[in-house]
Amino acid sequence: MTIAISGAKMQEIIGWASSFILLLTIGKQIYKQWSEKTSRGVSKWLYIGEILANAGFIIYSGMLHNYVFLVTNVLLLISSLVGLGIVIHHRKVEAPVEGEVESRVESRASKPSEQRVNVPAAPSHSDSSLSA
Repeated sequence: MTIAISGAKMQEIIGWASSFILLLTIGKQIYKQWSEKTSRGVSKWLYIGEILANAGFIIYSGMLHNYVFLVTNVLLLISSLVGLGIVIHHRKVEAPVEGEVESRVESRASKPSEQRVNVPAAPSHSDSSLSA
């Protein structure tokens, strides 16, 4: 028994499978940020760019009546909004509280600074010690 899949059906399968993989990987990253309670190394501009791109792709895919692309970008837009919200939340939580900044400055000041060696300047021709 052979199952024949039309070209259009194969396109749909590839589109939905790719969408699933993309959403899974983005979702995993957002979950990692949330569960580790940090967004260090993640720029909020990544999510802002994704939000703008997803909004444009939603309009574009709607105009083309491409529902795989439309659904994928709606879900990516939602995940980007969640990701941005997590980054903003972590930035607020990770922000130093009052007094913490001063202790950081004090600890830097108490560290030994680089030793500087004073090198005497070369004598000039007008130096009186060189005159006879």
